[in-house]
Amino acid sequence: MTTITSSCASWQNDRQLGFQSCPWPAGQQVREVLKITPLGTEREEAMAKLQKAGIQGSYGANQSIFYCDVWRREDSIWHINVALLFDENNVIYATMPDIDGQMVESPKSAKGKPVMNQNAAEPTQNATSDDPFLQ
Repeated sequence: MTTITSSCASWQNDRQLGFQSCPWPAGQQVREVLKITPLGTEREEAMAKLQKAGIQGSYGANQSIFYCDVWRREDSIWHINVALLFDENNVIYATMPDIDGQMVESPKSAKGKPVMNQNAAEPTQNATSDDPFLQ
């Protein structure tokens, strides 16, 4: 009964917070997730950090990709669209989309490329055009 009550309370709280599309464009979503779990972070540590930050998601079939779907914030719940790619050593080596918010042909081609340019200008994309659930 406690589980049902807490689940109902959580659902009511989620409704009050309001589920919405992330106001950030894809590139900024990636940058913000990488602040929490930078490239090179091991899987177990990454999952703990994501959970602590309120980011939820699910693994792909072989657990080489973790799809970050929901970010619970203090005042809202955002839908985000960032995938973390893990290599054979279980460390994050790339994201999809990439740091510029672009989909790459092959995530494996991201290996060995520079992580990110910290001085890069913010993208000027419209956040809603990047959200596949709003199209």
